Amino acid sequence: MPSGEHRDIFLTWARGLLFLGIFLIPFTNIRGGGVQISDLIFVVGFIVLLFSKQRPNVEAMPVSWQVALVLVVIGGIGACVVALDLILSVLVLARMIFVLLFWPWLIRHVITTRSLKHWAMYAFVLGCAASGFAEILQKLHIYPLPAAAGGRAVGFTLQPDELGACLALGLVFAIGLAMELGFGKRLHRLISVMLIIFGLLLSASVSAMLAALGAVFILLVLRRVNLRRVITGAVVIVVVYAAAIGVLGASNPLGRLQSTLGNSSSVNTGTLRIDTYKAAWHGIAEEPLIGHGLDQVSGGVYFDFYSGAAYAPHNLILILWYQGGFLFLFGSLMAIFVALWRMFKLRRRDPTTDIIFAGGVASLVYAQTAPVIFQTYFWLPFVLAMAYSLVGRSDGPSSAASQLAEPPSPPVAAQVDEMAPFQAPVSGS
Repeated sequence: MPSGEHRDIFLTWARGLLFLGIFLIPFTNIRGGGVQISDLIFVVGFIVLLFSKQRPNVEAMPVSWQVALVLVVIGGIGACVVALDLILSVLVLARMIFVLLFWPWLIRHVITTRSLKHWAMYAFVLGCAASGFAEILQKLHIYPLPAAAGGRAVGFTLQPDELGACLALGLVFAIGLAMELGFGKRLHRLISVMLIIFGLLLSASVSAMLAALGAVFILLVLRRVNLRRVITGAVVIVVVYAAAIGVLGASNPLGRLQSTLGNSSSVNTGTLRIDTYKAAWHGIAEEPLIGHGLDQVSGGVYFDFYSGAAYAPHNLILILWYQGGFLFLFGSLMAIFVALWRMFKLRRRDPTTDIIFAGGVASLVYAQTAPVIFQTYFWLPFVLAMAYSLVGRSDGPSSAASQLAEPPSPPVAAQVDEMAPFQAPVSGS
């Protein structure tokens, strides 16, 4: 533990609250006062950290991220002015400010070492694995959980595609940590990977499956994994897939892909998404600068007469542009680019950045088919990326400004047995 941290109970509690909040990110259905429970815990952690007198002296956020935040705020204010529901639109803007300003501040001040970054990612992995385990119990009629139409699992989320988004990112983190640190003496990381794959298949989210596969492929390329490990991983996936289909009755991904794409005469989620794209583009052409409002009511672009539901654009770029206007869109994409570029620049210094980069890819791929704006499961890899410093400062011990550099990662073989985060953190993301 960095010098001085053991005397600062506020810093210790803030860190514990952050890990608990990250663990609960996949539990989007658990809310207090209409707000996701994990967000409430992050707010409490932020307040607790304000009382700390031993906060690490981390460098300021890069100017590019600050500019992105200003653009988001300016664009969001303009969108709120024209929103159909002003209060809800302001709340969405407040959530976005929290995700881009206060949440990164909390993470940057409590996740100051590589091992703590592993803690943070593994906390999310455990939350995803818990969802997968609960879904298995549901299929075995041991634990009651709600299910979406067609028997698709939703876990502790609001709907199956949201569950798939969490599990896609969790799978990338789980596989990346297992590759870097080994499976552990009790194979706990392998179990986590298997549970997440089960959950992903039970969610039957085609978008999330494709996002997970694409991001894992990127991770394997970045880590230059040899063919033997790739084949071993493929065998594990096939075994889990067969078990999920044969034992638990999960939806066949190929069948789900066909039902998603359908054909020109059938109603399917693929054509529904395309309909939202077309409607959103017409709305963008009408108000390209200030948008139509950040609230859910203003964001409805396509009304389904059969279900009586209004759908927002199921695409990251279209929903940001349609609802928030051009400045809101540009600021959000700028923040994403800044985070990805930071990971790309730091690859040779710390292999952990490959995991976060691949996680960002998973989030981006999924967001091209989903209505994502402020969701923490989408922004988690990008905010984690901002806990790193391009000048090699913010990954080190947090006791003093002159002690912020972290030594290079030890060889993978030296880390195979146990993950450093599951012991007391040692002095120098």
